[in-house]
Amino acid sequence: MKRIAIAILAALLVAGAQTRNEAERLLAAAKNTELVDGNPAAAIKQYGAIVSKYGKTDRAAAAAALVRMAECYRKTGDAEARKTYERVVREYPEQKEAVAEARAWLGGATAPDMGIGTHQVWTNVNRNFENGGPSPDGRYIAYTNWDDGGNLAVHDLSSGTDRKLTHDDVDKTGNFAEIPVFTPDGRQNCV
Repeated sequence: MKRIAIAILAALLVAGAQTRNEAERLLAAAKNTELVDGNPAAAIKQYGAIVSKYGKTDRAAAAAALVRMAECYRKTGDAEARKTYERVVREYPEQKEAVAEARAWLGGATAPDMGIGTHQVWTNVNRNFENGGPSPDGRYIAYTNWDDGGNLAVHDLSSGTDRKLTHDDVDKTGNFAEIPVFTPDGRQNCV
């Protein structure tokens, strides 16, 4: 009887390890789609499949997938980001690291100590950023476009596109954009 119990326990441990390895492999593939391929929409589907498959059997993997899914939503400006972070806090409270990260984005706690890091998100010459800056949600950067007559423009960091907001020509009118500022809700620019 002891041998049967030991054999069953060993089989359960092996099955659990295989499940964990498969969940980790799927998470790595989804991260690759998100970060390397730059395809957050496809990654959201992959993360969703992980949550569906492992939501009850590998709660750590499911919570990690939800955090990454929320990050994809956040990058694309989708309101589902907040709902997804809230889901992590509500449904996976025992997953301390995932909950801490979700709360940090929800504004309910300080972010985990990730150290200080920088990376270049966009560069372009003849753009004046001295008195401008990012929008409150971090999606846009306001700037003076000297290639286009000193007009005010915004650069969308998610899509990589620029949008012209004014239509003056400094050479003809003497007017140019200076000190671009976003409104507190981030919906408009002020000059």
